[in-house]
Amino acid sequence: MGRFGKNYNLMNKKCKGFLLSIPYLLLAIISFGASFFPPGLKWQVLETDHFIIHFHDGEEEIAKELSRIAEEVAEEIVPFLRHKPKGKTQIVLSDNTDYCYGFAMAFPNNAIYISPTPPSPEFLSIRYGDWLRLVISHEYTHVLHMDTISGFPHYLRSIFGRIIIPNAIQPIWLLEGLAVYNESKMDTGGRLSDPFYDMILRQAVLEDRINSLDQIRGYHLKSWPSRTTPYVYGGSLFKYMAEKYGEERFSEINYGYSRYFFTISPESWAIRTATGIGSETLYHEWIKWVKERYHKQLMEIKKVGITISKRLTYRGFIAANPTFSPDGRYIAYMERNMDGQDCLRIMREDGKEDHKLVNGDFSHLSFSFSPDGEEVVFSQKVVEKGFSTYSDLYIFNLVSKKLKRLTYGKRAKDPSFSPDGKYIVFVTNELGSNRLMVMDTYSGDISPLTSDRPHVQYSNPSFSSDGKKIVYTCWEKGYQDIFVMDVESKDIIPITHDKAQDITPSWLPDSSGIIFSSDRTGVYNLYIYSLKGRKLYRITNVISGAFSPCVSKEGKVTFVSYSADGFDIHLMDLDKATWQEVPITHHPSPITQRPSPNTQYPIPNTLNYNPLPTLLPKFWFPALGLDEEGLQLGFLSGGKDVLYEHSYSINARYGLNSKRLVYNLRYTNDQFYPSFTIGVSSNIVPYLVNDKFYWEEEKERILDLSFPINSINSKQRFSIRYSVEKLKPITSPPKEYTRGELCGSTISWEFSNTRKFGSSISEVGGRHISISYSIMDKSLGSDFNINKYRFTWSEYIGLPFKHHVLAIRFAYGLVTGDTVFQRQFKIGEDTGFGLLRGYKSYRGSNIYLVNLEYRAPVCNIERGLDFLPLFFDRVHHTVFLDLALNVHVKVSTGLELRVDTHIFYHIPITLRAGIAYGFNEGGKKLLPIIGIGTSF
Repeated sequence: MGRFGKNYNLMNKKCKGFLLSIPYLLLAIISFGASFFPPGLKWQVLETDHFIIHFHDGEEEIAKELSRIAEEVAEEIVPFLRHKPKGKTQIVLSDNTDYCYGFAMAFPNNAIYISPTPPSPEFLSIRYGDWLRLVISHEYTHVLHMDTISGFPHYLRSIFGRIIIPNAIQPIWLLEGLAVYNESKMDTGGRLSDPFYDMILRQAVLEDRINSLDQIRGYHLKSWPSRTTPYVYGGSLFKYMAEKYGEERFSEINYGYSRYFFTISPESWAIRTATGIGSETLYHEWIKWVKERYHKQLMEIKKVGITISKRLTYRGFIAANPTFSPDGRYIAYMERNMDGQDCLRIMREDGKEDHKLVNGDFSHLSFSFSPDGEEVVFSQKVVEKGFSTYSDLYIFNLVSKKLKRLTYGKRAKDPSFSPDGKYIVFVTNELGSNRLMVMDTYSGDISPLTSDRPHVQYSNPSFSSDGKKIVYTCWEKGYQDIFVMDVESKDIIPITHDKAQDITPSWLPDSSGIIFSSDRTGVYNLYIYSLKGRKLYRITNVISGAFSPCVSKEGKVTFVSYSADGFDIHLMDLDKATWQEVPITHHPSPITQRPSPNTQYPIPNTLNYNPLPTLLPKFWFPALGLDEEGLQLGFLSGGKDVLYEHSYSINARYGLNSKRLVYNLRYTNDQFYPSFTIGVSSNIVPYLVNDKFYWEEEKERILDLSFPINSINSKQRFSIRYSVEKLKPITSPPKEYTRGELCGSTISWEFSNTRKFGSSISEVGGRHISISYSIMDKSLGSDFNINKYRFTWSEYIGLPFKHHVLAIRFAYGLVTGDTVFQRQFKIGEDTGFGLLRGYKSYRGSNIYLVNLEYRAPVCNIERGLDFLPLFFDRVHHTVFLDLALNVHVKVSTGLELRVDTHIFYHIPITLRAGIAYGFNEGGKKLLPIIGIGTSF
């Protein structure tokens, strides 16, 4: 919830069933989620009035700074929202990634997770004065928002604990809109004061592409602006509400929503209580307000005259950093969208012959040609030690098509070749601070160009044509400006120093000046700074925005321009006759001018981490079940510490008539490598035999060791399990059912490198492989000697048509030794060993199963219901062929229609319905299929 920058009901009966299952879903999330952080880190804590701050080795100074900032934020936001949580909010600070993130959770603890790395100072970024202040303002707003509760839900929470969080199941525009409003209010940066995010909404209005209210209620929109939608629209809606109705209404909406949670459309009820109008009326008022605002801005822009350019690409989403090839004949650029993997593309100057050069897991969207044009250097994501995600430099040879890694563990980005190809300048990151570095391409030696200063962000360095100077941008203390460094002397000349965001600079071909993008008029335009004349010129006047310029030797300018579709590549002539000189001002940035707080917060003492306070159970929920005598009544609970090192679940029920206790207890430790799980359980299990139920008591004890092996492109897990299982009949068993004790070990290996993208209807490439071997032997205390082998392979093949997929699954299971009927492989209409549609379930000890599916999209819906938290994403279909071989061959075919949905604004669910035709004995003719989720 609340990522800073990421399933709806079938019918009423289905919805009620799902609501009852939510506690079990949350329990599963608590108990078996893997650790977020690398094992072996030494964690410490700082405790303040409102927070407990967790940090690891090397982060102590940042944690102390964060403790002061967080208290300043809390002192303002708590009275503003009129809510203070009962306990202290946990903050986890971790430098285990090169990407900025922040997210908040309200279950099982109020917690905020943030990275000290701020947004990269380039386009697609966020204007900020202090990253820690901005991200804490945003995420702590989420904590207070989700923790707010009133009315009947407040009574339920007093009974059941933190599993009752009605404000977490809220339209996302409300959650993110309030957080965006507060981030902008607290930091004086933020998205509400950022021309970049203003541009997204402006173009939606001017091109009549405004998203509907149901489309901004979730993160799930696949069309542009995708997941950004609830932030952009929600922030603006809250700004309008503040101006029209007063920001004091925000807390009334929060309390009102939690009170009306069990009504139809609680969003509208809460807003009506606070403002006097429903959400639909508010939304239409807001549309009128933004239209008046942006059409007025459009008239002002048009007075100067609009710059004409040629649009070269038309795919929208994100096209970035267009760069002329060294010979000037081609333009290369990065592309990112919802349809596939990031890629580097190239086209002719006229936009023709546009094609991919290389796909990649790019960490940043900058790159550089070698002087001879045969190589390209860029940064890619790297998983270090299986847990941390960093970036390092890679070089791709356009002739040999080979990829070579250049740096290891340098956390490097934004590389650029020198004119002679002997050096590469780039940026490194650690603990939220950057340095400029240079690499000798022959020896591989790396040396620093700048000193190590805290809270400094560099981006887009590049050499001048003579190799003597480097231009780059630098963010420090709220300033985002352009500098030039003399390579030999390391002297630095500031080019700009003002309130504007000056980004993505590059040299003119003769190095006489620097071209860059700036928001100094409230709209991002292109500017040129003349080094000789020390003058600044604006060279474009656009309605939307212009970014990432690059000039060819022939005087052509390629750049990124924005439309309601996203970002595309444009081209224009560099015509000096159209340049407009603008004044150069040097003054303090207003972003940094926050008044000093009246309260001085002492620096707290550092303590060692103790998981117990956040590990203790925070909730319980009634659990129902059945045994052979009737109803079971009990409870479920669980917990997970804030660092996700320890987790456990408890599920216990008592038979009201049978007087028998059943239970399932699990504990998982992710603190070390490997992780391990121990568990004990006693369950009453029904088996349907000849239309009658046979009941069996099954007791189990397990110890499981798990060795995850992760990379960017794949995940593997090697596991070893020892289990003791006792099978005891309660009712008279059928002759084929077995009783006794099963003791043994299982070794398993799983591998997956499947790919699925935002608009995919299925995995579109790669494979998932699973292999396991179980042995149960009398020498281990078992009553039986059994060997059990299982092998599955799922392959996904992307077809030439967009989002069409051929999916193939092969499974083989073999059981040798003594026969235990209950533990044989099960296939049929339900998913045990695998899916065989068109037949009743059956068991076997030597089974082959093949599933073949052709999956294809039907249509995108991307609309939701106004009165229920239900959003329809897309419709797709599957034509399938299932084949099973045990003693006899069983073949079926059929058709399924699948609908991807989101329920409760967060949860994706695929609904499927169809028919199957079983050809062989036992097969059903035109058997209906109804299910949730995909087949494999």
